[in-house]
Amino acid sequence: MDSDGDHQPNFSEVELKLLEDFAFRINNEVSELREEVKQLRIDRQLRSFPSWLAKRIKSKIKSKISNRTKNRIKLYLNGLTKLLSNTNRPLTSKSSSANRKQKNTILLISHNYPINIGDYGGLPIARRIPFYKAAGYNVSVFVPSNARLKEKVVASDGTTVYFAPLSKIEQTAKRVNAGQLAIHSPTPEIYASSKKVMLDLSTHVWIHGFEARNWRELIFDFSQEEIASIGKQLDITNVERQWALSELFTNTEINTIFVSEFMRSVAEDFAGNKATASQVIHNVIDSNLFPYSPKSEDMRMNICSIRNFGKRNYATDLMSRAILGLSKKPWFSELSIEIYGDGQYFEKDTAPLRLFENVKLHRRFIGAKDLREVFARSGIALLPTRWDSQGMLNGEAMSSGVVPVSNAVTAIPEFISEAEGKLADPENSNQLAMGISELIENSEQFLTKSLSAKERVEAQCSPEKTVHREIELFEKSRL
Repeated sequence: MDSDGDHQPNFSEVELKLLEDFAFRINNEVSELREEVKQLRIDRQLRSFPSWLAKRIKSKIKSKISNRTKNRIKLYLNGLTKLLSNTNRPLTSKSSSANRKQKNTILLISHNYPINIGDYGGLPIARRIPFYKAAGYNVSVFVPSNARLKEKVVASDGTTVYFAPLSKIEQTAKRVNAGQLAIHSPTPEIYASSKKVMLDLSTHVWIHGFEARNWRELIFDFSQEEIASIGKQLDITNVERQWALSELFTNTEINTIFVSEFMRSVAEDFAGNKATASQVIHNVIDSNLFPYSPKSEDMRMNICSIRNFGKRNYATDLMSRAILGLSKKPWFSELSIEIYGDGQYFEKDTAPLRLFENVKLHRRFIGAKDLREVFARSGIALLPTRWDSQGMLNGEAMSSGVVPVSNAVTAIPEFISEAEGKLADPENSNQLAMGISELIENSEQFLTKSLSAKERVEAQCSPEKTVHREIELFEKSRL
């Protein structure tokens, strides 16, 4: 076959994607590289293209790129060489290789995982695992780490968790004989380290929040000193995350899952690309962990607040001011208020509340069992926020029949309306207090919202609406 300027080389879809990968990073060479590719005969391309490209990159840009970029190019070249070396094999060679792996074995990559009861990090991920296992899937978790003494740990829920450097992702996938890859919050580092594994395994990616937004959206989490000292580095991190997401979103072979419509909108705007193979599947709210029991009128006098005091997006300062607002009510002494959490702002935000005997402060995080007990004896949950991609605590409270009081910001209105709870304007602690006051002074409204809250979360975030849909994605990848 002749290969003049009127014909495009007959590359496979995967080859073209790899070429585009290079073109994205070496945009000053795109025109010249593509022109030379067009001049090559197809049969010669298949035999010598990888070495030709390697020589060209080495000679032209070796002195112009960072070591990090060199490592990425090396990874891409290895993958391309492997791909082209198999071109004479049947087209089903990749799928045959995948079939040799255990399609019901999943390697899940997460930044955190709760090893002990009471650990908070990675809880939304851990909530999924029992459902995966019940559906017949073997799940191992990989947590990137260079500091853990023990590489292999069994968590309190029985899940095997591997703590290792990112360079060991491929080795760990082989170790557990993984047939599918599930990545939660893919940072550029995780994405770059997983790309080679993605060529062999069906891949599913979850977008939760921090990895897919501009850090300046949460600028209230940083002091002026921090912004001055690390702001530029955070801007660089923004660019790197945009690059990783842009590539992920345009890869039609990767299932991308967003935990809310709000998060999809934020992530696509941030990446500058629509996610082609995507859907919205919320984090699961398990009614077995947080069972509903009808509330009595008296239970509206029991208020709980479970917050992380480590960052300002959890709005613990608004929580404190709302309770101070309630203290002016004649019935305030009849309330029983429980506050759980920890973090750098705990002492500062709870100091004004120490005067009240009916406010119990617990400086600790609590696990699912304790949380369930707190919700069982509470009627109202004060859970203010400045930024949430879903707000799972609201959902867990609602599942228990507890009426949520929060702020109408980010994804919160996607899960709570005035039919199920009370929503205040951003930064408005007075409205938080007013919302609670209305529930206290109108027991019928409280009881109605309590039942509606349970029904709303069941209709939106039950296992049937969430993890069962994720399992369907796994099942399709097994075919």
